[in-house]
Amino acid sequence: QLDGVYWALVLELLFYILYPLVIAPVFFMINKTSGRKKHVLYISLLPFCFGLFLIGERILGFTLLRLHYFIYFFAGIIIASCYEKLKEKFGKFINLIANPLWILASIFLAYSSIIINVYVSKIYDPWLGIIMVFPISLLLFTAVVSTDKKNILTNPLLTKLGKLSYTLFLTHSMVIHIVEKTIPSNSLANTFLIISYSIIGSLVLSII
Repeated sequence: QLDGVYWALVLELLFYILYPLVIAPVFFMINKTSGRKKHVLYISLLPFCFGLFLIGERILGFTLLRLHYFIYFFAGIIIASCYEKLKEKFGKFINLIANPLWILASIFLAYSSIIINVYVSKIYDPWLGIIMVFPISLLLFTAVVSTDKKNILTNPLLTKLGKLSYTLFLTHSMVIHIVEKTIPSNSLANTFLIISYSIIGSLVLSII
């Protein structure tokens, strides 16, 4: 609660703590069931995550965790467990999946919630967050499968930026706080300095 930017880290830590105790055994049991039952159990994760949201809303402080975003971790597990089958099934479409237009369309779909959110009532916000798992899973699958073929996602510059992105997330908030405490934002020149130092400081710390 010291810095709202880091809510995602709390969610990740909680998931990784629960993973060996609860989540891995449950997914192991799901994967042992037959195809149709397995699909029903996978789909039931959507209302289950909405249930987690409702629980979070009713327990003081738990709202910050945004527990319904566990759906993205669950999707990662499902893709990983079905990866070989999916790759085999969609392997013949590799030229389409590696096509820049397909990749750009996947990226657009993954970010479409920013546009949709304007037109959706706040009541449906948690459901929008849950449903967006589908386009984001498509983008993840596209990224993983298409790396077998040289394309925009295998570009060394983009790969380097991708590796930096997580450390930028970890460092930027701290750098901004330090810079804002050091330089008063009382003029246009100072504002420019705050922005410049924040960007440079975050990048340097991320590279380190």
